[in-house]
Amino acid sequence: MDVGFIPPALTRLQIGYAGLFAIATLACLAGLPRVRTIPDREIKWGLGSLLTLSAVWAGFSTARLLVADPGLQRTLYILGLTVGFATVFAWLYFTASYAGRGFHRNVRLRRTAAAIYVAVVGVKLTNPIHGGYFAAGQLAEPFPHLAIQQSPVHWVVIGLAYAGAALGFYLLYDAFAASRHDTRWLLALAVVAVIPVVADAVAVVTPSIPEVSFESVGVAAFAVGVLFFVEEDFLRARVTARRALLTDHPDPTVAVDDEGRLLDYNDEAATLFEGLEPRASLESVAPALSAALSADAPRLSVGSRSFAIRRHDVPLWTDRTATTVVLREVTEAERHRAEIERQNEQLSDIAVAVAHNLRNASNVLQGHIGQVATTRATGESRAAGGDEVVTDASAGESLDIAAATAERVAAVAEDLRLLAELGQTVEHTAPVPLAGAAREAWDRCDADGVTLDCESFNVEADRRRLVYLLEAVFRFHVRNGATTVRVEASHSPAAAGATAAGAATAGTGTTDGGGVEGFAVTGDGAPVSSEEFAALLRFDAESKLDAPGLGPAFARAMADVHGWTVEADAEAGRLVFTTRAG
Repeated sequence: MDVGFIPPALTRLQIGYAGLFAIATLACLAGLPRVRTIPDREIKWGLGSLLTLSAVWAGFSTARLLVADPGLQRTLYILGLTVGFATVFAWLYFTASYAGRGFHRNVRLRRTAAAIYVAVVGVKLTNPIHGGYFAAGQLAEPFPHLAIQQSPVHWVVIGLAYAGAALGFYLLYDAFAASRHDTRWLLALAVVAVIPVVADAVAVVTPSIPEVSFESVGVAAFAVGVLFFVEEDFLRARVTARRALLTDHPDPTVAVDDEGRLLDYNDEAATLFEGLEPRASLESVAPALSAALSADAPRLSVGSRSFAIRRHDVPLWTDRTATTVVLREVTEAERHRAEIERQNEQLSDIAVAVAHNLRNASNVLQGHIGQVATTRATGESRAAGGDEVVTDASAGESLDIAAATAERVAAVAEDLRLLAELGQTVEHTAPVPLAGAAREAWDRCDADGVTLDCESFNVEADRRRLVYLLEAVFRFHVRNGATTVRVEASHSPAAAGATAAGAATAGTGTTDGGGVEGFAVTGDGAPVSSEEFAALLRFDAESKLDAPGLGPAFARAMADVHGWTVEADAEAGRLVFTTRAG
C-alpha cells in the first residue's frame, strides 16, 4: 500500500545516498559524548554546536531522499537549508576559539551575524510564497528526486556561506602551519572536509545528479577523525594556536605536557635555548629551565640575562593539561636589585671600616699619649725634687707610633672618601692599557728600591678606578717587603698553557689578550698565611702589616663596582682579578 510518503521501491543508488547521510548523522551524534570531555568551554560549545547542527542537517537530507511526497521533500529541503546555514556560524565559532582568535567574542560581530542569519532564514522560509530563492520540480532519474533551480539570491547566500567556511579553514591551516609538530594528518582531514564542496559543484552543473548538500558529510568526517584518530596531534597543534600565550607573546614561551615533554615553543624561546625539539623531555633540552620550574619562586639566568618564570595551566582534553611557561625578562630589575644589595653591603663595609680602624687608632693614640703624659709627669716630679731629668726613650717611641697611627687614620679617611665617591657601579668602560694605569699608580707609591714589572694588554675598565685599585694593591706589597711587584695577565685554564709557552718563546712583556680573563698582581714580599691574605680583602681585617689605608679591601671594592671577582692566592703571594665572565 502506497501511503504517499515512502517510495514504493528504492534504487540502490538512492539507498546509497540515504545511507551516506544516515552514517554522517550517526557519526556526528557519536562524537557528541567525546566533545563533552573537552575542558575548554568555547571549543566544547563550538564543536558541539557544529556536530549537532550537522547531524540535524544530514538527517533532513536522509529523510528527503527517502520520502516520495514532493511537498514534503521541499519542506525538508528548506529546513536543511536553514540548519545548514547555521553550521557556518558554528564552524567559525569553533575554528576561532581553537585558533586562539577572539573575534567570536565580539558582541558587534555576533549581533551582525545574528541579523544576517535571521534575514537569510526569513527569505528561505518564505520561499513558497515569493519563489525568489529557488524553484523546485521533480526528476525521475537516476531516481525520483527534487530538482532545484537556484535564483541569484541563492548564489549570493552560498557565496557568503562559503566565504565563512573558507575563513574557518584558513584559521585551522594557520594554526596547523604555525605548529612545530607534524600536522599532515590534520591537514588531510581538512582537505576531506572540503571535498563535498566539489561534489556540490558537480551536482549544480549536472542536472541528473541530485543536489543534496554534501557539506554535512565532510563535517562528520573531519569531526570523527579529529575526535577519535588524531586527537594527540590535534591537541598539540591547539597549544600552538593559543596565540596569546605562544606565537604572539613577546617573551620566550614554551608549553610542556603533564609528563614534562615539550609540546611547543615560540621563536624567542628557540633563540634563548638551542636544541629545543617538540616531544623531547624539557629536562634533556633545557635542564636549567626544568630545574628552575621546581623552585618556589622560579627565576632563571641565561648568560647575562635574568628571567622571572610564570606558569599558566592550559586545558587540553579530558583530564590532561599543558603548562605554558612564560619567561619575563627582569635583567634590568635584577641589575638594580643587585646594585642595591652591593651598595648596602658597601655601606656596611664603610661602617665596619670606620668603626674598626678608628676604634683601633683611638686606642693606640690614647695609650701612647698616656705614656707620654706619664713620662712627662715623672720628669716634672724629679725636676721639682732637684733631681736630674732623665729623658725616657719610650716617650719618643710613643710619639712616633702616635704619628704613624694618625697617618694611618688620614689614609683610611682618604680611602673612605674615595670609596664614597667611586663606589657607584661602573656604567661606562673603555679599553685601558694596563701598563699605563699601573705606571700611574706606581708613581703615587713610595716604592724606592722596588721594581714594577707589568705586561702590556688592555683591560675593559674605568681608568680612574683601575688606577686606585692598583695603587692600593701596590702599597700593600711594598709594605710587605716586596722587591719586585709583577702585574700579568691571568688566563682561562684552556689558554694558560699555550700563553705561557708563547711568552717563554717570545721573551716579552706583552700579550695579545687571547684567553685573558683578567690580571694578577704578585709581590715577592714576606709570606702571608692563606687566612690572613683572605682576611685582607675584608674591611675588618686584623693585619700585622703596618700599611696605611684600607689596602686590598679597597681594591676589592673597586673590583666590585666593575663587576669583577677577586681571589687571594697566598701560595703565590698574589691577588687575581677576574674581569671577564665565564
